[in-house]
Amino acid sequence: MIDKNGGKFIFLSGKISQTDEVSATIVLETGQKLILPKRFLPQNYISGFPVKISLDLSKDGIVPTEEKKADAKSFLNSLLQTYE
Repeated sequence: MIDKNGGKFIFLSGKISQTDEVSATIVLETGQKLILPKRFLPQNYISGFPVKISLDLSKDGIVPTEEKKADAKSFLNSLLQTYE
């Protein structure tokens, strides 16, 4: 979805399967796993319960390391196609 300011947003739903101090692994409804920084999660999340997340793809910070950006961009583009 593209908003009026040109930002690309994607809305995901799934279940949080694992968390550590800084990140969370989410199993999406499509069966794909996505690892995100905890700042993208709702404040009152509970592991194992459904969660809905909106990501602004036009902002940096979704993928922390340079070498993972190409893989993540490809993955997020495939998610965009899946959910459009």
